[in-house]
Amino acid sequence: AKIIQAPVFHAHCLSIFAELEAPLEVSAVEEALRGDRVAVLGPEEVPAAPVDVAGRDDIVVGPVLRDQKRPAAFWLWTVVDNLRLTARTAVDIAETLAA
Repeated sequence: AKIIQAPVFHAHCLSIFAELEAPLEVSAVEEALRGDRVAVLGPEEVPAAPVDVAGRDDIVVGPVLRDQKRPAAFWLWTVVDNLRLTARTAVDIAETLAA
C-alpha cells in the first residue's frame, strides 16, 4: 500500500493505494473497512472534505474505487478530524487503563 497524507484545516486527508493478493468486489472491501469508528461512503456519494468531518469522531473513507489497470488494487480517499481523533484515542486509552 502507498499513502499520501496531507494535513489540512484540522484534518488529515489520506489518499491510499492498496493492492490485494486477489481481486475482490468493491462491496467486500467496503464491508471490511466499515466499523464502529469508520464510515464508508458509497459509490454515489461525494468524497468527504476536511470541513465535512470537522467535529466527527469517525474516520470517513470513500468512495472505494477500483484501480483501472489493476483489478486487485483500490484507491481509498480517507478524511478524519485529527483533533477529535486524538482526543477520542486518549479517552479510549484512559478507559482501557481504568478498567
